[in-house]
Amino acid sequence: MATSPGDNVTDAQIAALSQHFFDNVYVMDNGTVRQADPTKDTKSMCFDKARVDALFAANPTADKLTIHLGMHSSAIFPPSDPRYENKMMVVLSATTSTAAASPAGGGGGMDEAHLCPPFTNC
Repeated sequence: MATSPGDNVTDAQIAALSQHFFDNVYVMDNGTVRQADPTKDTKSMCFDKARVDALFAANPTADKLTIHLGMHSSAIFPPSDPRYENKMMVVLSATTSTAAASPAGGGGGMDEAHLCPPFTNC
């Protein structure tokens, strides 16, 4: 597979891009707008490789991984950890090149990332 300039983001660039995000994003927190805080708001998310592999195994025609951005809401899809309520989230879905962002095989998507914070091992 050919690489592009975006394939080689350094650790320093990742840190700078994350800081740029927090410098420019505001969130609604209990009715008050405040600047996002990397010590309080979702900074990163991680998925176990085995779960991502299982997502593709369940959708064998998939050739892409689509990442859907969202915000945890008990009213829509209850989070597995109550500390995740109103925190940024992603849902992964295995998709095909011919079905724009439609889960391959109609299998839906995968949540359950570890959010950091509150966890520190991401």
